[in-house]
Amino acid sequence: MRRYITVITIMLSVALVSSAAWPHCLEGVDDDALEDMTPEQISQLCSEGLLLIGDVKGANSENFVQSLLIFQQSRDEVYQLLCATERQIEYLPRLISATVVERDHDSDTIEFYVGASIFKFRYRVDHEYDRDDYVLKWDLDDDYDNEVRKVSGSYKLYELPGDRTFARYATVFSISGAIPQSIQNALAKGDMPEALASLKKWVDSGGVWRRPKN
Repeated sequence: MRRYITVITIMLSVALVSSAAWPHCLEGVDDDALEDMTPEQISQLCSEGLLLIGDVKGANSENFVQSLLIFQQSRDEVYQLLCATERQIEYLPRLISATVVERDHDSDTIEFYVGASIFKFRYRVDHEYDRDDYVLKWDLDDDYDNEVRKVSGSYKLYELPGDRTFARYATVFSISGAIPQSIQNALAKGDMPEALASLKKWVDSGGVWRRPKN
């Protein structure tokens, strides 16, 4: 009887560890989706639906940001919304305009005009779509006279049960030597969480939500 109780206890312990490692909100997600994540990060992500990870270093010439998001829309719907890159004007706080320069089935080029404090800058970004793997990548258009130093990044989408989507987001950006470092710090450390929160509201609403008017 004592051995039987011990076996039951071990089985329950394994089940509890498995449950802690794979919260219900991420049940069924691919193993690589949660690579390098701690249990604390997974718990926070499940609680808030948005988590900033990695380094945000406004003091460096380049700022690197990673984020994990859980969207309340299917993977196909999320990917379709993210690929409508000119629609970022509907949710990004500092974006003044987003204009399609060129577009085909697998890519586009968008010209962005952004305001930061008293500074404004214009740049073009090339986006590439890998629809089979639900990946979206972007980089600066080298053929344009951009007013920022570097913008690049990617999304990778994973399917979740219940018509939900898990997304890994990463970006590297460097604005301009003409903009004071304090402004760049504010953009890196303050505006990024606001921008990602706005993105989540927009996607979760199916593209209906709009940023507040200034």
